[in-house]
Amino acid sequence: MDLSVIIVNYKTKDLLDRCLQSLLRSTQAAEFEIIVIDNNSRDGSIHMLEKEYPQVTLIKNQENLGFAKACNQGIRIAEGKYVFILNPDTLIEDNTLANIIDFMESNPKVGIGGCHIYSRRGKPQSCFYKFPTLLSYFSRMLSLFRILPRSRLTQEFFWEYPDDNIARPVDRVLGAAMVLRKEAVEQIGLFDERYFMYAEELDLCYRARQGGWEVYPIPDTEVIHYHQQSSLQNVRKTTFHTFKSDFLFFKKFFPQHKVALLRLMQFCAISLRLMTWSAVYLFSSTKRTFAKEKLFGYVKLLLSNFDYSESILK
Repeated sequence: MDLSVIIVNYKTKDLLDRCLQSLLRSTQAAEFEIIVIDNNSRDGSIHMLEKEYPQVTLIKNQENLGFAKACNQGIRIAEGKYVFILNPDTLIEDNTLANIIDFMESNPKVGIGGCHIYSRRGKPQSCFYKFPTLLSYFSRMLSLFRILPRSRLTQEFFWEYPDDNIARPVDRVLGAAMVLRKEAVEQIGLFDERYFMYAEELDLCYRARQGGWEVYPIPDTEVIHYHQQSSLQNVRKTTFHTFKSDFLFFKKFFPQHKVALLRLMQFCAISLRLMTWSAVYLFSSTKRTFAKEKLFGYVKLLLSNFDYSESILK
């Protein structure tokens, strides 16, 4: 089999339905299978899959295991030479699956590929990135990248490439639509399951580059992404894991003195966001509920003294 498409679903029933329809319309592709891992959605997703898509292999988890662990469940049973990790809040345009296979077949040094991703309005989304540094992390935490002009002097403040329409190796790709060569995964290992959400694809791309594999944008691919539809349903958890995953990555691959600097940056960033969302909560009635969830997450992070334990969310 050429390709195994793996989709992790959590409470995105209607979007998943549309995603599967777009996949099954991709008749130009060679033989492929679809594996859906449901993380205890309880929104009718399983009933829909069993009734409407009997050709889909379904794994039903009894709890939300997170993205990395659920992906690994699918990869372990995947029969394809290539594994296409795909978010349920996406649509696949014609020829994309066929072009994925053609590109990977023609480029045996590519261990991980990334599709070109667009918003529902057709605007290109950032999907190819540099590996993070303390400087780029500092820029992201304080949103400096939004106000600084991009130049040779400021390029280290940016983690995105200046042009997503690139045809050369990159550091990492977005996990919403990434392709893994099974041979590469067998060498470097599966997703690190300590990441519940966010940065798991960063970790995998980092290990792929360390292992001598190329990470590359896949030309002539087009994926429409509705962006973070599942994560928006639990703002507290999203807020928590944004900081936890960054910390895990730095602790795993960077020296201790840089990890200490990261902790300081995170403390400053959380404090700043706490003040910002407090103002939103007080003065914006339309965003008050969302701001309250954000504030809960940031307060818990501060009170926990960066003890990234799931128990602090309760």
